[in-house]
Amino acid sequence: MPRPLGRPAEGAAPTPPDGRPGHLGPAPARDRAVPARETQPELAKEEIRKNQQYAECMQEHGAPDFPDTGADGHFRDVTWDSTSAGAKRATRACASIIGIPDNAPTPQG
Repeated sequence: MPRPLGRPAEGAAPTPPDGRPGHLGPAPARDRAVPARETQPELAKEEIRKNQQYAECMQEHGAPDFPDTGADGHFRDVTWDSTSAGAKRATRACASIIGIPDNAPTPQG
């Protein structure tokens, strides 16, 4: 008697859900690790305002892809090009907003 379609022959390895050998698909939800949500400290109104000013300054002075802040004042998790000439220029122009002195040495590395 032929075996029903979709069922392996007795003693055969199970067929992966996607048909690729060695790939059994995602683990059941109960077996997957759920990443812990990172919590960030609550910022004072002055810190929120300072971060917003810094983001605006960076965007206006050569780093248009610098991330905005969320309503909580934290910078959004966005990839931006911190190595461009514009980003370096903006970093120098806006450093005093976040408390870096104008005459601070440029980091090497």
